Amino acid sequence: MSAGGAFPLAYDNRLIFMGTDVSNNAELWSSDGTSFGTYMLREFVPGNTTGGSPKDFTIMNGVLYFLADDGSNGYEIWSYTP
Repeated sequence: MSAGGAFPLAYDNRLIFMGTDVSNNAELWSSDGTSFGTYMLREFVPGNTTGGSPKDFTIMNGVLYFLADDGSNGYEIWSYTP
């Protein structure tokens, strides 16, 4: 697992970031700082070799907003609420 080019952001006692592993490319990940508590939150285009490349994380009114590419519409605004 490695962090990508998007700046990580602390959110809901977790770190949110763009990450990769051996099976997934540039997707939305979350970590509480432990191996067990680190996992992918969203795969934007299953099977895609580039991933959704989430970036530009921001929080507004308790909701995480970011840009990601779903593979067909280019970068769009997405949101996440735990």
